[in-house]
Amino acid sequence: MAVSFPLPIADFFKDLGKTETTLTLPSYSSSDHTLGGDGIEVEYGNRLWVGSVSVRFRRNATADMFVAKMELLLGASGSFFVTHNTRIGPQLDPSGAILGAATPSIASVAANNRDITLSGLPANYALSAGDLISWEYGGRYSLHRIVDGVVADGSGQAVIEVYPFAPDGSAGQSVTLANPFCKAVVLKESYRPPSRGTLTSGFSFQWRQTLR
Repeated sequence: MAVSFPLPIADFFKDLGKTETTLTLPSYSSSDHTLGGDGIEVEYGNRLWVGSVSVRFRRNATADMFVAKMELLLGASGSFFVTHNTRIGPQLDPSGAILGAATPSIASVAANNRDITLSGLPANYALSAGDLISWEYGGRYSLHRIVDGVVADGSGQAVIEVYPFAPDGSAGQSVTLANPFCKAVVLKESYRPPSRGTLTSGFSFQWRQTLR
């Protein structure tokens, strides 16, 4: 049966096992100044997450399975889901056990597109600065970092500030706090295939979020 994209987290990213990874949100902006000396800062594109993956030694047969998927991802339509590789949930709920079966969602988005009100959290649920949160909107996948820590009230509602900005169409969407993710593509020129010996020496690649 033909593989469909994007590859689910469980079918690729989590299966990479012991890896060294990065997750970064670079700025797509330029700086200048007026004749009067006033600074000008202009953003010229969506802020998209980027990262790198370096896979360690593997048995040859296991490495072959990953190489097969990598070769698929290097194709024109290849994409996969990326998540945090060292924990499942927020910092104060790393396994997601407290979140449990709760299904939080975005009740509203402020006019600044940075302050969002969440509902459906467990009562008094704590979120920390640096926690990640994601949601799907209009067939796209949005990943954000929480700016300040907050504790939900007794009804499970909390107002958080996120960056990058919440896109139009976010209000009413269910959010993911356990394994928050985004859709990504491999930067093809970055791929370094493994070398073979008694064990397969790991391979590496870089990726970039895509909204398509």
